[in-house]
Amino acid sequence: MTVSEQRNNWLANAFSVVGFCLLAVATFFGHFYLSLGALSGSILWAALAVAIGLFLLYLLVVVKQKDTDLRRWHVVEGILVGIYVAFAVLTVKWPLHFVSVLTNKTELQSAGREDVQSLQRMMADYEQFECEAIDRTYMGLMGYLNCQSVSPEAKVWLNNMKIECSEESIERFLNKTQREPLLGKSYSGMKQTWDEQTRWLGGVVESWSLFRLPYFVTEVKQTGAQMAKALTELSASAQLPVMSLNGSRLEMAESNQVLEAVAAECQLAKKIQTVHYGCVWGWLVWFVLHLLILLSYFLTRRSDRVSIKYTPDSGTVL
Repeated sequence: MTVSEQRNNWLANAFSVVGFCLLAVATFFGHFYLSLGALSGSILWAALAVAIGLFLLYLLVVVKQKDTDLRRWHVVEGILVGIYVAFAVLTVKWPLHFVSVLTNKTELQSAGREDVQSLQRMMADYEQFECEAIDRTYMGLMGYLNCQSVSPEAKVWLNNMKIECSEESIERFLNKTQREPLLGKSYSGMKQTWDEQTRWLGGVVESWSLFRLPYFVTEVKQTGAQMAKALTELSASAQLPVMSLNGSRLEMAESNQVLEAVAAECQLAKKIQTVHYGCVWGWLVWFVLHLLILLSYFLTRRSDRVSIKYTPDSGTVL
C-alpha cells in the first residue's frame, strides 16, 4: 500500500469515526425528545445504532477486500449494502427528528411560552372566579336582611354557617371563612410556589437548553395537574351558594359554586413528539452522516488478484 493510500485510509477512518459520533448524538437526542426524557432508553438506542452500523461497516470492508471467488463475494457485498441501506432507513426518524427540533426553535419556544402562560392563566382564572363567587354570594345574602321568609334549604345552610340576619354576620362569614382561605394566606402560599415554578419553566424555554426540553414538558404536565387538583379542592371547600330573592322569599339557587380547574394540554409536548418527515435539512444531515460512515468502505481498495479456475475440457479460464 502506497503512502497516499495509507493517508486516504486514515482520513476515511477518521471521517467514519466522526460519522458514528454524529449518529450517536442524533439518535440519542431524537429518541430523547420522542420519549420525553427516557435517558437510559435513549443511551441504549444510540449505542445499538452505532454497534449495528459499525458491524455492518466492518463486514463491508472485509468482504470488499476478499480476493477469492470474486463473484460470490460481490453478491455478498451487494446484500450487505442493501442491509446497511435498510438499517439507515429504519433508524432515520431519530436523526431526522433531532434536526427538526434544532431547525424549529422559534415554533417550539412559542409553544413553550404558551404552556407557561396557560399555568399562569389557571391562577388568574381561579382568582377571578372566586372573586365573582364571593360577590355573588354577598349580594344574595344581603337580601337576607330584608326578606320575609327563608326556604328550608337556605335556612339549613344559614344555620350550618352560623350566619345571622345582620350585615356584620354576613361580612364576618365572607371575610374570615371565605375570602381568607380562598384568596388569603392559604392561597398566597401556593401561588408563590407556583409563581417560582412558572418562572423557572419560563427560564428553561428562553435559555433553550436542548437537554432540559423533555424535562420541561414533564414539569409542565405535573405542575398543571397539581394546580388543577389543588385549585378545585380549594374552591370546593368554600361552600359559596347562590342566594336570591324570589319575591320576598330568600332561596338557594345553587348549593355551591365550584371552579373545576383543568390543566391545558401541553403544546410543546405535541410538537416535540412530532417527527417532521418533510424536513429537508434533516434528510441532508442523515445522508451526509451515513456518507461519512461509509467513507472507509468506499475508499477501501479492492484486491488486484484474479481468481483462476481450471476445467478439464477447456483448460485455464481466467
